[in-house]
Amino acid sequence: MMYESQGLLKLSHYKRRELIFCSIGDHIARCDAMKEYEILSKLKRLKPHFLELDEKRFASGHTWKKFNGVIDILFNPENRYGLNADKRLLVFWMCCVLDRQVPVEKVWNEGVNQSIDYLQHKRREYPQLRLDESPYLRKTEETLRKYDNSFIKWFASKIEELKPYGKGSLYRFTYKVFNELLGAYHDEAYKLQLGEVGLLGHWKRLWMFIMFLRRDRSYIQGVVKDAFTSLSGGVKLLEIWYDDKLFSPMESELPVDRRVKNRFADIFRVQLSERRIAEIAHRFSEQERVPPSILDVLYLLERTTVEKLG
Repeated sequence: MMYESQGLLKLSHYKRRELIFCSIGDHIARCDAMKEYEILSKLKRLKPHFLELDEKRFASGHTWKKFNGVIDILFNPENRYGLNADKRLLVFWMCCVLDRQVPVEKVWNEGVNQSIDYLQHKRREYPQLRLDESPYLRKTEETLRKYDNSFIKWFASKIEELKPYGKGSLYRFTYKVFNELLGAYHDEAYKLQLGEVGLLGHWKRLWMFIMFLRRDRSYIQGVVKDAFTSLSGGVKLLEIWYDDKLFSPMESELPVDRRVKNRFADIFRVQLSERRIAEIAHRFSEQERVPPSILDVLYLLERTTVEKLG
């Protein structure tokens, strides 16, 4: 040991610092790997509960029932505003854009009303709940003008463009939304364009929209079906969109926000970044063959259920 210490002292100051930092880095990496293993093990034990909550959420749509009027407006073909399925789908997208650092109740109540008022020319300025989302809403508006101001025509066109379908199709569609409807930029966006995983832990609103658009089997799927069947050839495109082999739900990544981050910290007793949480969700998906976004039901998980697992 003495010789090792003497050898270390003979190294230059910068070399010693490099070795020390490497040791610290290796230690942190090992600790991170151990923590990830513990989290994944616990997630695996919680999997039956995730499956049950996820099925209830997307098959019955029960989580929407707590928002006043949403079911009667967005999901009702005979709604009092006279909105067809295409416009209701557009309102849903606009509310997803507005969902940034805002209570969820405000998004699906005030956000819905503001969006409808804007589309029906009762409001001149773009909808805004807290932060200025006008650049993204303006980009959506500019893009849809090329498609007769129709969200479903844009949607159908993107599905046509993504041939051949298969692995990576949902990632490539996500890029279309990111690029054409948001007009946003991120260093990792090109990965989605290539059909690879990217933007993990970023753009929660984008991943939330993708999650509901692709995985919901209740109210939102009903709006999507109504909108597509109004188009010539829409039924075929609808079948393609909901074919798991062509647009895999396994590419529906976890939308991570403060709520998910806090719930993760509460359950696993560790503070992780949004990106790290999304990476773990992706790893869990690979191991257990469930969509990464299944972990979005963490907030529905009863504390007693977690405590029983230790």
